[in-house]
Amino acid sequence: MKNQDLLFVRLLEPAKTKIYRDKEGYLRVKIGSFEEHKVTRVIRAFPITMPWRCIILMNENGREIGLISDVKRLDPESFKVLREELERTYFIPKITKVHDIREEYGILIFKVETDKGPRSFEVTSRRDIRKIDGNRIFIKDADGNFYDIPNYKSLDKQSVDLLEMII
Repeated sequence: MKNQDLLFVRLLEPAKTKIYRDKEGYLRVKIGSFEEHKVTRVIRAFPITMPWRCIILMNENGREIGLISDVKRLDPESFKVLREELERTYFIPKITKVHDIREEYGILIFKVETDKGPRSFEVTSRRDIRKIDGNRIFIKDADGNFYDIPNYKSLDKQSVDLLEMII
């Protein structure tokens, strides 16, 4: 690998990029008329602030195929397939209500409602609870799962009070 290869980012033109699943169910990308790759990993460069922009496609060798600057500019079928893959890869429930937060031996134990159903999880460090963009809270649990509260002030009073005790 040359030093110049480390600085190169290949931008994929949405009009010339097709994303689909092959008959075995593998994610594939076709670039232009002749180039095609198996995609083994999709990465959001900015998963919180710009979840639909700057998506990196990786091949089975762990090498970057290219970057899609805005997935919404893909054709509808490619967008649908990539959106499903991103949502599967980046499963981030949105917390809609906080029932309880208690601390045991320095570990915070959350009982919440999310847009994906009820959840209980542990947070081992208060550094894993981040307030960003004003009233948005992003939480990483002990297992590495993420939870999002787009605007904690819009939740019910009990939820706001519990969250304000820990942020």
